[in-house]
Amino acid sequence: MAVQTHTVAIIGMGSRGLSILEQLIGMSRHADQQPLQIEVFDPQPPGSGLHSAQQPDYLMLNTMAGQLSAFSSAFPACEPAGWTFLQWCRAQDVRLDERGHVSTDRQGRPVAFGDFVPRALLGRYLQHSYRFLLQQCPAHVQVRHHAERVIKCRSRSDAPGFRLRSLTREMNVDALFLTTGHASQTAELQDVGATVAIEGLGLTAMDTLASLTQGRGGRYV
Repeated sequence: MAVQTHTVAIIGMGSRGLSILEQLIGMSRHADQQPLQIEVFDPQPPGSGLHSAQQPDYLMLNTMAGQLSAFSSAFPACEPAGWTFLQWCRAQDVRLDERGHVSTDRQGRPVAFGDFVPRALLGRYLQHSYRFLLQQCPAHVQVRHHAERVIKCRSRSDAPGFRLRSLTREMNVDALFLTTGHASQTAELQDVGATVAIEGLGLTAMDTLASLTQGRGGRYV
């Protein structure tokens, strides 16, 4: 008798998608040998999500480097678990200049526990974490990344599960996880000299201040 393969889709492979992937791999390592096919949909390099590795260094994290990890401390997919963010920074010999940006000449200081570092660094770490998880897959677990968006999803009428559609393919899956996070928004261009009002002092406000100063060639004095 042929062994049935269960198919699971993860739509969106940022930090939340990574957590789902870790748990699926971890459970498969400790369960029976039932084949599992994991279909990952994300048009970006998997892992980073909104923490693009290409964003400028003046867009900073609001969490200390030593407090971040892509891996569960309670239910890791493997032992030992993957690197924390700080361990990864030190393994990569990441160094910071006097602004807290990544040093381009490797002359800065190492990343410390309490540093608030550029978000692009976290994006690189999350991409590394995705690749690490792929290496932990047992032989009966396969992961396939589709660099595209899912444009339609509905419950199947003829069987349990879901029917997914992207621009290039359709497929049936037994289960799915929606981990799309924040949707991107593109602001309209403003005229030079326009007055900008900022309401609130959260992370978005800090990003806006940095973009309107350092992002336009300015600096803090």
